[in-house]
Amino acid sequence: MPQSLEELAVSFERIDELAALLGIEPHYVDAFGNDHATSLATKQRILAAMGYASDTNLELDAAFAAYTDRSWERLLEPVLVVREAGTPWECPLTFPRDLRDAQCTWQLLEENGTLHEGVLELAQCAWLGERQVQESWYERRSFSLPPTLSLGYHQLSVCMSFAERQLTAQMKLIIAPRQCYLPPKLEQGGRVFGIATQLYALTSSQRPAGIGTFSDLRDFAQMCQGHGVAAIGLNPLHELDPLNPTACSPYSPSSRRMLHPLYLDLAAIPEWQAEDAEWISTATPKFIDYAAVAHEKRRALEVLYRRFRRRHLEPETQRGADFRTFVQQSGALFARLCLFNVLAEHFALQGLFSWHHWPKEYQDAHSPTVAAFAEAQRERVEFFAYQQWEAERQLAGAAAVCAPMDIGLYGDIAVGVDASSADSWALQQVFVSDIGVGAPPDWLNREGQSWGIVAFSPEILREHAYAEFIDLLRANMRARGAVRIDHAMSLLRLFWIPHGFSAAEGAYVRYPVEDLFAIVALESQRNRCMVIGEDLGTVPPGFRERMETHRIFAYRLALFEREGDGYFIPPERYPRYALSSLGTHDLPPLAGFWTGSDIDVRAELGWVVDRADDEAQRAKDRERLLEALTVHGGLSEFDAGRLRVGESATIPALIEAAYRFVGRTSSQLAMLQLEDIFALTPAINVPGTISEQPNWRRRFFPPIDAIAAHPSFMALTKMLRELRN
Repeated sequence: MPQSLEELAVSFERIDELAALLGIEPHYVDAFGNDHATSLATKQRILAAMGYASDTNLELDAAFAAYTDRSWERLLEPVLVVREAGTPWECPLTFPRDLRDAQCTWQLLEENGTLHEGVLELAQCAWLGERQVQESWYERRSFSLPPTLSLGYHQLSVCMSFAERQLTAQMKLIIAPRQCYLPPKLEQGGRVFGIATQLYALTSSQRPAGIGTFSDLRDFAQMCQGHGVAAIGLNPLHELDPLNPTACSPYSPSSRRMLHPLYLDLAAIPEWQAEDAEWISTATPKFIDYAAVAHEKRRALEVLYRRFRRRHLEPETQRGADFRTFVQQSGALFARLCLFNVLAEHFALQGLFSWHHWPKEYQDAHSPTVAAFAEAQRERVEFFAYQQWEAERQLAGAAAVCAPMDIGLYGDIAVGVDASSADSWALQQVFVSDIGVGAPPDWLNREGQSWGIVAFSPEILREHAYAEFIDLLRANMRARGAVRIDHAMSLLRLFWIPHGFSAAEGAYVRYPVEDLFAIVALESQRNRCMVIGEDLGTVPPGFRERMETHRIFAYRLALFEREGDGYFIPPERYPRYALSSLGTHDLPPLAGFWTGSDIDVRAELGWVVDRADDEAQRAKDRERLLEALTVHGGLSEFDAGRLRVGESATIPALIEAAYRFVGRTSSQLAMLQLEDIFALTPAINVPGTISEQPNWRRRFFPPIDAIAAHPSFMALTKMLRELRN
């Protein structure tokens, strides 16, 4: 029968109600204080991406039923996340009303193998509610779990039997600590400092190459040993697009679980032979030529892998057995991610450069066609596994050198992955399609930002008992003493932008924040890895307080930390659980800020509306910085006067005073930017640009062995060592 107009019509109020249930916020306030209401079109597109069509009332009825009825039609939720406590935990149980008198047994298997079991008297369980779903009524009650369970991931099973009817269900029970891990010195209240660098930019006079390697990282760590450095901060080491090496932003990765093979030191791979050196260029250009580096390394790795097969896999040596063990322990997801690279190569030859354009049967990572392809291409899949094995081994070697440090390697986890990435193919169920992620209008971009990445679905994450999130944390905490969660507000909400919409037309979508914080704390403690949350930009009220409660370090950049009147906050008012520094990869180094080189860049890009206004604001900021540094940074009035008249020779004194200010902050971790040591002016990355600027390509540091002898390195590390102790 044809549908009536009433059935086809859509209720705007019900769309608002459904959007609210699914965590779509009704409005947002941008960095300039402007309130933006979430449009009906935006809500409907986001709902559709979540799997809830809402174009008609019939579709809305189905969407409400799918969302609300599901939890009433299953005995247990997929996961329950709780915090350690001395009292029993309450677990909700939902069952058909006519089974109220059924025999109900439960078993709880702890991760360590301990088994708990019991029998429930449903009538004695606390009443939580009831609901009619179609023709049936359901009750919800809660029962108590033992209070003595250990931290970790446990499995709860329930079985209800009545006459010939039997219902069973399982649930993941996650018991998490209340706070994240802190290294012993920080746990005892100590203050330390580290150095932040970009791995690709490191160079070595011992083994010059077109890009920094894990061996360079090891040598850099060794060089830092005698200077009191507690942490070495790094750009994300995620694997990037295997087909387009020029897409070099570490924040648009192909896989956040895999390491980028371009960081491999080929000469450190056991299959390397001295005569192989002729394959690799020893040039260290000012800008990295990613395409050339990728071509050279791929050609060499092909040969090394063939040697490895011939020498170790075919005769089954111990090294071959170690590789087999690594692959087996890395699991099914690792195998799919390696397979993706083989498929990407295969279809690139046909001109198909995104998995969304592959034949339909290859778009599904679990299809029989893909399984048959994997079997036929077993050795090629193994080739990519070999690269990851060596990358993990070399990174572990660098981490071992950092072991005596108070923290060690400090890694970065990007907030999402590229829309055509290996992760988005291998984990399609948990990523949201047709939606991008970005930021509302702010001072970096008045039109808002779209980052070209995709993000997890909050609902599917929970349905999967957070397995993908847990795996992501483990992969990035391995061999690290600290991790930085890029855009940490993603634990609470993310700014979703439907494809075809402007960034300003996006909306915030909420995530299960308490569960995610709890899991971060659990994995932090298990991996002995402290956590830093990048909380810059638009920060929701109360979020920083929540971070502090969980002992997730905040990100405090001195140039941003201002009073309401624009004056700089003094060092003693910085929070204890924080990382303090001057800038990040998205900001100009201090010398660039002082000289206004960033204003020049934005003017060249056509982003400056009123150059005179920008210059006047920068002059005011410079003066306020000088005032702060003369009071709290030891900057002399003489040097302040020279800086006011533009004497560039005084910039090293400015940098020293600025880091004396940072060193005096109450924050337990202070970071020294390597580019500030050399008074560099260009930014590592200019947000909002791709090819317009040489982002992620500059190699502006001297060789590692020359850094240690550089007067600024010696002076700044000595000063910070004394201040932090």
